[in-house]
Amino acid sequence: NFPVKNLELKDYIPLPSPKDNKKLRSKYDLIANIVHDGKPGAGFYRVFVQRKSEEL
Repeated sequence: NFPVKNLELKDYIPLPSPKDNKKLRSKYDLIANIVHDGKPGAGFYRVFVQRKSEEL
């Protein structure tokens, strides 16, 4: 479901070592998503955006 709260990204983004930054954060709230449907060079995009008035 969209929006996604506390999306864990530690397996997908490089994080500094803990000694460099004690407050490491790898969880994010996904507030926008873009999807392409179709073949390269053709098709269309769908965008999902969480507006501020719709915050949970």
